[in-house]
Amino acid sequence: MTKHRLARACLLSGCLLLACDGSKKGASPGSPGSPGSPGSPGSSATAADFCNSLFQAAVAYASHCLGGDAAFWQKTYAQVIDCTGTGQRIASGELSYNANLGAECLQWINQADCGQTGEVPACTGAVAGHVPSGGSCSGSTVTLFSGCEPGSDCYVPLDSCGGICKPFAAAGASCAYSSETGSVRCASGTSCQLNTDQCVTDVAEGQPCEGATAGDCADGLYCEGGDSSTAGTCRPRKTSGACADDTECASNLVCAGESGAQTCRKTKVAGESCTPGFRECFSYYTWCGSDGRCTDVAATEGQACGYIDDEYVRCADGLYCRYDSSSQSSTCQRLKAAGSACTYDSECAGTGAYCDSTTQLCVACP
Repeated sequence: MTKHRLARACLLSGCLLLACDGSKKGASPGSPGSPGSPGSPGSSATAADFCNSLFQAAVAYASHCLGGDAAFWQKTYAQVIDCTGTGQRIASGELSYNANLGAECLQWINQADCGQTGEVPACTGAVAGHVPSGGSCSGSTVTLFSGCEPGSDCYVPLDSCGGICKPFAAAGASCAYSSETGSVRCASGTSCQLNTDQCVTDVAEGQPCEGATAGDCADGLYCEGGDSSTAGTCRPRKTSGACADDTECASNLVCAGESGAQTCRKTKVAGESCTPGFRECFSYYTWCGSDGRCTDVAATEGQACGYIDDEYVRCADGLYCRYDSSSQSSTCQRLKAAGSACTYDSECAGTGAYCDSTTQLCVACP
């Protein structure tokens, strides 16, 4: 199977991140572009206003298309949209902003239909980075807008806090992971083929996909019958009916239900009734609790985490999910300080911190 780019979990809000700088970015929790931040919903006068308006548009879209109140979505998207420092980055020359494109982008988003996906040219060009290929970029501060010039991204080598701006890989180029560059992102309109580790052109409706060498389906399509060894055919994503996984459903739906009898349906949010194991709740951020309702209350230290009865239970801030091979179970444990023994980057505390592959000790990034 090919390495799907943003396939599900995108929704329109996730696609806002994709549309802006060409890659999905996460933000430090607690640093949202949220109500009360500079700027107002729908404003595109400055880059900071535009960023905050993207946040508001994501909340409005999710509330309308997925259900649930705005407060839930504000809390959820505060974890993936960070507008802090946008104005300073513009002033320093790292970024530039086109207000006309910003206004066009917001207009498109606010009029988008539920389930609509794909990059939006106005959003892609509204905020542009100016760090040239070969220039340094931050691997420890994750932001909504990339500082690298258009057509490139920040690659962070293994065991490093800082990164280097490098062009996206074109069709036919290698997208194999390496310790020097980390993951390589393919250019827009292409995706990384798992079997060949090469960027291949996205596939149109009705054409062969996946298998040994074919690419991912274009936005709005899924690969029917395809896997890593067998080629399938690109078909439009479903708005209802039977499904095997989320990739078959429109981006505002989820494939949920009893095993073997799942259907594409509207996802549920915190507080709504659910059936454990049916995967009806908004994935990763919520799961079906023992009381039969979707919850977003994260597990605390010592509590079970990870996949439990097909529901993913995440740990609260300051914790990571540790798997114990002897008990074959996972529990939330405190993140480790710099200098502590570790196995994976996810164990180390601090933005951009990593587990040194040689010393097996946590390293903090400035």
